[in-house]
Amino acid sequence: MLIKIFQGDYNKVQKDIDTWADVYKPQIVDFKQSMLAVEHNVLILITILYETTGGSKKVQYKIEK
Repeated sequence: MLIKIFQGDYNKVQKDIDTWADVYKPQIVDFKQSMLAVEHNVLILITILYETTGGSKKVQYKIEK
């Protein structure tokens, strides 16, 4: 299981998850996201349940505002 917490920029979230997926090539079993507005900042909590694989599949996800 991978749990990530981000603050602010959505592009950083996407780049970080893409980099992780390119390196580890996981098979995503479940993906959840939560967003919380704190004053002028947005906190994003991403929880990914995955299995390791040797394949070269790309992870696809969508973050909605």
